[in-house]
Amino acid sequence: PKQSIAKEGELVRQVQAALGSQYNITTVIFGSLSTADSVKIASRSQVMVGVHGAGLVWSGFLRSSQEQHGGIVEMFGGDRSPVNRHYHNIASLADIHYRSLSLRGSAKSLVWDQSKVDEIVSRIRSIHFDQEPGESEPNYA
Repeated sequence: PKQSIAKEGELVRQVQAALGSQYNITTVIFGSLSTADSVKIASRSQVMVGVHGAGLVWSGFLRSSQEQHGGIVEMFGGDRSPVNRHYHNIASLADIHYRSLSLRGSAKSLVWDQSKVDEIVSRIRSIHFDQEPGESEPNYA
């Protein structure tokens, strides 16, 4: 089932405000893009934040090199739980950082509050692009 976040635009605005100008958030619906455009957008990005679902597969194309390592922040909710490790495994194979958190609500309407904004911001800020992903990754389970 397609998962959505209640008041998604407001969530994005609050996360952007908390992160400040150091980060530039762009909302992308990968299902509406061509494969070439999806790869181009993902490969120019440093961090991908999204609800567990098919769109996160593009995280495998996040910017990664010997000097810089992108990151993914996966949000679980509804009928999906953190035991589902698909995108953790992709992050490991793509040499990018992985973070996760859980939202409340049903599969069709995930809800958030200020504490979740703070969690998302904390997860994003915990990604150190100049450090190798690996065993020292924080465990938020």
